[in-house]
Amino acid sequence: MKSSTVHLFRHGKPDCPPRRALSCAEYSGWVRAYDAAGIASDPPASLKAWIHTVGVGEVFASTLPRSVQSARALVGTAKVRSLALFNEAAISTASIPLRMSSSTWTLLGRLMWLSGAASLERLLECRARARAATDILMASAVKTETLLVGHGWMNRMIAKELRQRGFDQSATTGSGY
Repeated sequence: MKSSTVHLFRHGKPDCPPRRALSCAEYSGWVRAYDAAGIASDPPASLKAWIHTVGVGEVFASTLPRSVQSARALVGTAKVRSLALFNEAAISTASIPLRMSSSTWTLLGRLMWLSGAASLERLLECRARARAATDILMASAVKTETLLVGHGWMNRMIAKELRQRGFDQSATTGSGY
C-alpha cells in the first residue's frame, strides 16, 4: 500500500475585513458577507512551488468561495473537488443587546457552539461530518498526495480524526492565513 499523505491547509485571508461595534443583526450580516467573500490576495509563490514539488494529485476544497479560490490559486488549472462536507463548522449567534467587534461575536459564538448552545449545526453533527470528510481524504491519500484547502475549525477536527486513525502530524501552520 502507498504511504498516505494528507495536507490540510487553511484558506487564504478573506476579502472581508473584521468590523467593530456591530449589533447582533449586523454581525449576522457580516457573517453572510464573510461566507460569500473570496480571498484578498494570492498565496505566496513559495507555497505554490512547494505544492508542485510535493506532487499533489488530488485537491479538495469546501464550497465556500474563500476555500475554492485559495485552492485554485494554489494549484492553477488542476481539478478541485469542492464539497460542502469540508465547509467550516457553523458559528452560533447570541441575541443580546450589545455592540461588539466581529472577532468578539465570533469568539462568543464559537464558545456557545462548543458548549452545546448551537443554533445551527451541533458539535456532534460537525464531528460526524469531520469523520466522513476524513474517510474521503484517506481514500484519496491511498492513491496520491492529497490536499484539502479548508477552514480552521473543520481542519482541526479532521486532523484530530486523522491522528486517531494512525496518521502522523508532521507540521502545522497554525491558525493564520
